[in-house]
Amino acid sequence: MGAVDEQIGLPIETLMQRWAKIVADPVLADLPYKIEIDQWGDIRMTPTASPRHMRVGLTLARALEAVLGGAALQEGAVATPRGVLTADVVWCSADYVARHRDVFVDAAPAMPDAPEICVEVVPPSNALPKLKHKIDAYLAAGAIEGWIVLIRVFDRDGEQSHYKVDLSDWRRGLA
Repeated sequence: MGAVDEQIGLPIETLMQRWAKIVADPVLADLPYKIEIDQWGDIRMTPTASPRHMRVGLTLARALEAVLGGAALQEGAVATPRGVLTADVVWCSADYVARHRDVFVDAAPAMPDAPEICVEVVPPSNALPKLKHKIDAYLAAGAIEGWIVLIRVFDRDGEQSHYKVDLSDWRRGLA
């Protein structure tokens, strides 16, 4: 699983400007779809997640915060070389939050680079190659790990974890 090494498409700054306009557009605000943009700034829409999918994300976000501290977010918009993609869950260390204080204080529409952990929850309709494509994009944008839940954790060297996180109890919150 090779990470993207270079920007192919619009520069990150241009993607962030395009994303800010999309987020501010009242016509797009009430659509029943999750919106992302590709590396050319074109809109991609997918159906919103099921309640089960959202519950898995929320439970995992809470578990990450409980185990690692920092800040875990659901639906974290991340600027990557492949566009502005929305991870189901992101985990940001206290250091990441401090470095990107403007993102968290000024309500920026997206993170300008990936936090340490970006997670995609596998829905019934999503193909694994699409999720691996997103994981590669998060890694190229600076993530240390990309997780695909049914938990598979990837870093730049393959399927492994640098963070020693025991999530054996996290599923209890799903019952």
